[in-house]
Amino acid sequence: MKLLSFDYKKLLKRLTPAITRYRFVTISLLILVICGFVILRVNKHASIEPNEERYQEELKLIKGVKFNEDAIKKIESLRNRDAEVHPDFPENRSNPFL
Repeated sequence: MKLLSFDYKKLLKRLTPAITRYRFVTISLLILVICGFVILRVNKHASIEPNEERYQEELKLIKGVKFNEDAIKKIESLRNRDAEVHPDFPENRSNPFL
């Protein structure tokens, strides 16, 4: 008994002309459905109310940055030295860009 057998090749042969004839409409409809889905998902996520409990939990998970005080002092002392840099080029050197 082959009551549930189905011939997909015949169905594909019958639908191929319709698919090729209405491909612009099909593609446009598919793009509209995708855009609509994206808009609905964005709208859903944009309308979520803030939760104070979750906010406090996330704040607890944030690890603060600890600065090395010795490194800060060393950087500040190097900044305060104001070292001058003198190029090691001869004075009579010609500039090729002039």
